[in-house]
Amino acid sequence: SGTRQLIQYSFNDEGTKFTASTERLFAIYSTLDFTKLAASAAFGGVRSVNCLHHADLYLLVASGDKPGASPRRAKIWRDSQLIQEIALPSTVEHTLWNKTHLVLFTDNQMFVYELRTLSLKATLTHFPGNNCGALAISDS
Repeated sequence: SGTRQLIQYSFNDEGTKFTASTERLFAIYSTLDFTKLAASAAFGGVRSVNCLHHADLYLLVASGDKPGASPRRAKIWRDSQLIQEIALPSTVEHTLWNKTHLVLFTDNQMFVYELRTLSLKATLTHFPGNNCGALAISDS
């Protein structure tokens, strides 16, 4: 069938880019002229794709439906080049980042990284199955 299930969508902080992912591919678009900035079907389904501010940094987490596309790995890309891959002990359920930090969520832990060096700054435990809360990070 030609119908594709939308898995995730988001805007960057400035609202200048938006992302969308399906069970087969992801794409990143400009909101200024609606051109496609990046797209790929190489990962299969992408459970999370986010872009950072004005930088050409993209954070991808695959859905795990293709070999080598583990949902336990967060991949940071600049344009079409892989910069860093971060492996976690279980599936990445959610991602959050700003200009200085990256937070990766699994079912019961939060991993906080400094974005500039990608060094792990903290591992925090949270309550599993608690999807009712909200979390935000600040640049200050």
